Amino acid sequence: MKSGKTTIVLAILILFTCLAGSALAATTRILVKPFNIEADQAYPFLEKGIFKMLLSRLEIPGVCTPVLDTDPDAGQADYVLNGTILIFGDGISTDAKLLNAKTGASALVFNELGASKGDALAHVNHLSEQIKMDVLGLDSGKRATPQAINQTAIEQQAPVRQPAVKAQLWRSQAFDERIISLDLADVTGDTKNETIVASKNKLTLLTREGKVLKKISTFEPGINLNILSVDAGDINNNHKAEIYLTCIDERTFRPSSLVLEWNGTGFTTLLDNEPLLFRIIRPKTRGTLLLGQTPREKGQMLNTPVFQLSWQANTLVEAELKLPRNITIYSFTYGDVMNNGSEMIAALTLDGRVKVFSSEGRESWKSAEGYGGSVNFLEYKGNLHTRDDGYQMTRFFLQQRIFIADLEGDGKNRVIVVRNEDSASILKKTRYFSKGTIVSLAWDEMGLAPEGRTRSFPGYFSDYLIGDMDNDGHEELIYAVTRSEGMVDQNHSSRLYSQDRIAANSREFY
Repeated sequence: MKSGKTTIVLAILILFTCLAGSALAATTRILVKPFNIEADQAYPFLEKGIFKMLLSRLEIPGVCTPVLDTDPDAGQADYVLNGTILIFGDGISTDAKLLNAKTGASALVFNELGASKGDALAHVNHLSEQIKMDVLGLDSGKRATPQAINQTAIEQQAPVRQPAVKAQLWRSQAFDERIISLDLADVTGDTKNETIVASKNKLTLLTREGKVLKKISTFEPGINLNILSVDAGDINNNHKAEIYLTCIDERTFRPSSLVLEWNGTGFTTLLDNEPLLFRIIRPKTRGTLLLGQTPREKGQMLNTPVFQLSWQANTLVEAELKLPRNITIYSFTYGDVMNNGSEMIAALTLDGRVKVFSSEGRESWKSAEGYGGSVNFLEYKGNLHTRDDGYQMTRFFLQQRIFIADLEGDGKNRVIVVRNEDSASILKKTRYFSKGTIVSLAWDEMGLAPEGRTRSFPGYFSDYLIGDMDNDGHEELIYAVTRSEGMVDQNHSSRLYSQDRIAANSREFY
């Protein structure tokens, strides 16, 4: 009888050990090393505070355990986190890498700039949130518990009827490139929208299947052509959207744009070497419009007319639009801003102000705060002697899109505009954005006022649009967020995000 009891006890101990080992194996271990602080004086309180914050933020029961060099199981860590904080004057730069402990490969690269030393604490918070999202696969701001993990496992084992409610926030897989532009249209003629993204030298056609973007095809414009923007729309009315690819010839610094169309297996070039900048806008009051603009050779390069383009035979014909002065092709739209049935023009100026104009072109309102922010630019030859021909290139920075839309479904339009925060005031020829968000502005008796915004992301909102990406019959806000490794950016990573509304209370996304 005693032998039987002993056997039962041993069996229970073995079972408990197996279960404990299984739970331990499921927990990700991150070896956290103290961050190096490079400054003209010591900041021991900052170093300790950052270290404690990282340990606290990465302690997620059942999911992640931070470990120290002195811990007995430090050698069994899955990842190693180290970083450097550079303090220069009032500014601060935080750089960190999360490395795979077995292979040494980078699992995550993080960089943020700030205007004060206290920004380092915000950077550490952003870093931990990025690790949760990109490495641990968690929704930012949501702490996982063992109960939640067990519930997820149960749900994955049995089919569950999904509610007919759109996910509030979706994100794509990471792209190892800097996405500079995107659009959405039925390119293949199958009555479903495809997603088009562009980097400097490549265009990629994608389709969303469930939660994943799958590649259909790619296109490269060729030697000496750099992509500036991509737009898509069925302007020639053949039930397939053409792709209007704005390219700049790096030899002449002038537009040499292309128009492409899907032929079933790849892209056919309808037009090439077009001396135009392209943009497609889709105001509810006018439908889909293809715009074109020819930049000047120097100075205020976009102080030129904006045209509406249409197809005539196999060429594009121009009709000049009547717009207020200094409105560029990239940053205006038409719509009912005041929700009174009157069409107005909303525009984002080159200096970042939102302006509202009457249909006759009279300015009705101007924002006090700045919005927009883009790293895209045109170039022209200046006067300083730095090159063989005696010129230095001068950059003319462009602006972002602007929308008038009812994303909330309450019959009320808002002005939708991006806000990127520029941290690179040191280099006049370079723009580096540390974080960004998208803001909705609603009209009241005083003008436009911020009503809601998306969550802030570290990095740069490179482009955004409103459309039905997942082909469920409902429009979403879709945006590309790009992050670069350091100010002199060589390594890039981008993701696409979508959400079906912008919360009036932005904390909903945290």
